Amino acid sequence: MTETPQLIALVDRLAQWFEDHQQVPEELASGRGWGQFLDSPVGHAQIGLYGTSAGIIVRSLANRGSSSLSDSVTELITRWWAQRHSDVQLRRFLGQIPRLAFLNLALRTGQDPNLQQTAAEVRNTLLQRLLPGNLWGNYWISDQLQDPTPRLVPSAIALLSLTLFSEAPTTDETLLKIANELEQRLIGASRLPVLHATLVATAILSAKGPTMSRKAHSRLARIAYSGSRELGDLGVYFYEYWYPDEGGNTQSGRDYFIVPIEILLGIVGRLPSSPGAVHQRSREALNSLIKSLGESDGAYRAPEQRVSSKNQAWAAMLLKLAMADAKIRRFMTRFLLILVPATLRRL
Repeated sequence: MTETPQLIALVDRLAQWFEDHQQVPEELASGRGWGQFLDSPVGHAQIGLYGTSAGIIVRSLANRGSSSLSDSVTELITRWWAQRHSDVQLRRFLGQIPRLAFLNLALRTGQDPNLQQTAAEVRNTLLQRLLPGNLWGNYWISDQLQDPTPRLVPSAIALLSLTLFSEAPTTDETLLKIANELEQRLIGASRLPVLHATLVATAILSAKGPTMSRKAHSRLARIAYSGSRELGDLGVYFYEYWYPDEGGNTQSGRDYFIVPIEILLGIVGRLPSSPGAVHQRSREALNSLIKSLGESDGAYRAPEQRVSSKNQAWAAMLLKLAMADAKIRRFMTRFLLILVPATLRRL
């Protein structure tokens, strides 16, 4: 079993990467954030929703307290959210469900008291964009400009953003309806891409825990052993969206959401009620990640790839869940060591 102090040190090093590579938006006099990569050239200020959300997640999981950096990040997020209707670029990005969901995950994970109102508004906005069939589309700009087709990947990302790191399975009826709908689609579709199937299964288990159906458990176990075990394999979800430009004309765009598949399998294997076989796969993924971090100065780096901010967040999530899992297993071991001898004495 991996020792918790080692995991703590690894998450701390990931947080240090963000703190050492903070950026100041070129057009603003204040605020701090991060862009797509942490190893961008010095002087190249590129800040975005994904990178800044990733920074919030990693620093929160490393238990960073209040600081001038966290205050500056809070200022930036608050300003972005306040300008989401007036700024064309922000409206375009925050209209994409994967981006909005990742921001929601960051704000839930961060639990910054100065961002409580923004966090609540982001969560409510995400839920308001739910389609009648209890899933999300790729984008939602307005009632007139939205994706009316229920999509698995943005729905899984959104549900995961609403449930991951919760202390117990959700009792929220809306979230359970979403999880049930995803579960039926996971069971009914036999040829889903690995990224789709893994994200969906992770979201379902995160929301439902032990109430996840046997068929879904069986499907998850098959998913865990169906693909490559290369830590650097990245799952990519491409999607189209529409948005209004500065002149009010509707334009099309194309974006993508990337997740390291092996790390995602590691995450789902650390969730409570995960099948035993999947937990074993999670141990393999965790060991591979630890080895990779040791070889890359404490950052997760896919082969021949730069240090992606979002990928560091997925890595930190796995490490944090592994810490919690290790504590639970140590408690159960101690409990059994006390319980079994006492029971034998009564026989």
